[in-house]
Amino acid sequence: MEDCSYGDLSTHIERKITRRIWFTEAEILLLLVQVTAALDFSHSRKIAHCDLKPQNIFVKSDGSVKVGDFGKKKKTSEYDSPEMLTGKWDLQTDIWSLGCILFELCTL
Repeated sequence: MEDCSYGDLSTHIERKITRRIWFTEAEILLLLVQVTAALDFSHSRKIAHCDLKPQNIFVKSDGSVKVGDFGKKKKTSEYDSPEMLTGKWDLQTDIWSLGCILFELCTL
C-alpha cells in the first residue's frame, strides 16, 4: 500500500478555506492532469469510477495524487452527474464529477 499520509483532497480544500488561501493555477493543473490520467487509464479498460469526489482522491507526501475507492457507491453525492441520478450512467459520468471537483478547486 502506498503512503497517502497527507490525507484526501477534501482535507486540503477545507484547509485552504479555513486559511482563506486559494489553490494556485499550477496546483489545480497538476491535480487535474493526474486525475485525468487515472481516469483515462480506467476508462481505457471500460471501468467507470462512478464515485469520484475529493474524499476519493488521496494526496501523497510528494504532492502527487492517487484516485481510490473503486468500491460500491454508498449514497448520492453532489458530484454525481444527472445520469447517475436516473441510473443510466456511462464513462462520461466521471468527467462530470471531475468538472465539479475542478469548479470547487477554483472557487473554494
